[in-house]
Amino acid sequence: MFDDLKREVSERLAAMFRECSGEMIRLVSLLVVDACAAEGVDLDALADTMRPDDVWRRWLGGPPPPLTSPSIDRLGREARRYEAGTLPRLLRCGVVVREHDDPRGALGVRAGAHCLELGMTMPAAALRTRNGEAFLCLRCRLPDTVISAAYDRPLDEIVDHPVLRGSGYRVTRAKATHWGRTHLAFRAEPVAWLMPWVRDHAPISPEPGTSPARRGG
Repeated sequence: MFDDLKREVSERLAAMFRECSGEMIRLVSLLVVDACAAEGVDLDALADTMRPDDVWRRWLGGPPPPLTSPSIDRLGREARRYEAGTLPRLLRCGVVVREHDDPRGALGVRAGAHCLELGMTMPAAALRTRNGEAFLCLRCRLPDTVISAAYDRPLDEIVDHPVLRGSGYRVTRAKATHWGRTHLAFRAEPVAWLMPWVRDHAPISPEPGTSPARRGG
C-alpha cells in the first residue's frame, strides 16, 4: 500500500512539474543548445526526461561565482534569495547528462524561472548560466595582464573549449581569487523556446520562434 501511495505521489509530482515548467519555460540558453550539440544529445528528448528533484540545488542551482563589484554583489543576493525559496521548488529541477565522476566532468540542464539553464564542470573549469548571464570559473589564476585586459575581449581568445569556440561571447567581468582561481562573466542571451510537450499543442508559436535561433542569423 505504501509503495502504491509513493508511486501515485511521484506520478502526480511529475505531472505537476510538466504542467508548471511547460507554462513557465519560454527560453533556452544558447549554451544549452551548443552543449547538447557538442554531446550529440537531442534537446527535446533531454527536456522530456526532466523530473522534479530537489537534488539539483546542490550543484546546478547554487549561486554564481563571487565577483566583487556592486552589480555582482547584487547578483549574489538575487541568487541567495533564489536558494531561499523565491522560486517554486519544482523549478529547481533538471536532468543530468553526465555525472560528476565522468572523466570529462559533469553536465546537466536545469529549469530556471523562465529559461533552461546550463550547469557543467570540466577538468579545468566550471560553467553555469543564469538569467542571460554566464559564469566561468577557471581552476587556475590567469596572469594579471590577461585579467586586466579581459573586458570586452572575445571569450574564446582566453578559454578554448568546443562549447565556447567561435561563440562571439565577450567578457563582461574578470577577477582573480586569492585561492588561485579566475572568475569570468559574460552575457549569453537566451532565445525563444518551448518545452516539447507544449510546442506540440501550441496553436500559435511565440515570437520570434520556438526553435533556438543561431548566432548571426
